[in-house]
Amino acid sequence: MFDRLVAVDSALSENQKLFGGAVIVALGVILIALMSFGAFGTELLKILLGIAGAVCIIVGTLLVGTSENREHAV
Repeated sequence: MFDRLVAVDSALSENQKLFGGAVIVALGVILIALMSFGAFGTELLKILLGIAGAVCIIVGTLLVGTSENREHAV
């Protein structure tokens, strides 16, 4: 599985890593905001939204971090 992730990372261009990472981090923040402020009745849904949001933030951060242009990201 790790080899597959390395292959996907190598296949992406630097701009794709930066833009994709930023979009994925924003998606993670939106998911965590939904978890925090959304009017959902079940705790299970809130837990799943929080986990999905955290995973998105981690993956997006790794994409931006593995980019060679990361000093120009923001």
